[in-house]
Amino acid sequence: MRKASIKISSRKISDIPTVERIIEFVTAEEFMDKADKAIEKACLSSGFVGVKCCVDNSGGVFNDDEVKMLEDDFFIVE
Repeated sequence: MRKASIKISSRKISDIPTVERIIEFVTAEEFMDKADKAIEKACLSSGFVGVKCCVDNSGGVFNDDEVKMLEDDFFIVE
């Protein structure tokens, strides 16, 4: 089981705080599914209209192919 941290923030409203979540996953597809659910929940609870989601890959959790897949799905990999 791998873990990655995400930060979800509003693209349109700057004074709404960022929501941070730790996601446990096996595959990149599972990660994206769980991240999408976390984003949806953040939108409902925080009033986000448009969001950006940054994924912390500083520990090399994702390989190059997985990073490309995440970026193709509009995640910002840092």
